[in-house]
Amino acid sequence: MNSTFGEREAIKKRLNQIEQLEKDIKRHFQLERKQLFLRLNIIETLDTESRASSVTFQRRKARVTFLQETIVGYLKQENRPVRGLAVQRYVDRGSDRSPYWECKCVYECAYAKV
Repeated sequence: MNSTFGEREAIKKRLNQIEQLEKDIKRHFQLERKQLFLRLNIIETLDTESRASSVTFQRRKARVTFLQETIVGYLKQENRPVRGLAVQRYVDRGSDRSPYWECKCVYECAYAKV
């Protein structure tokens, strides 16, 4: 009977140790996760700031703004529902690139017919 009591106490003690270790490990991982998220936010903020000041980004932004203004002007002019293809044709005619009319496919393709 005395050996059962000692074994029972040893098992309870070991279970308490395991529970404490689990809490410590969980706390350690939570702290590491917080540190990693903080570092990731810092890196993303720095990347965003450097990208926003780059010349390529500014050109791309200017191009997008121009296209948005062109499309909005076209839609206001039409004043009716317009298909996306018609909008793209209008934008392509107004800009330097026009893949629909410059298609040099050997076989007939959707772009050549438009």
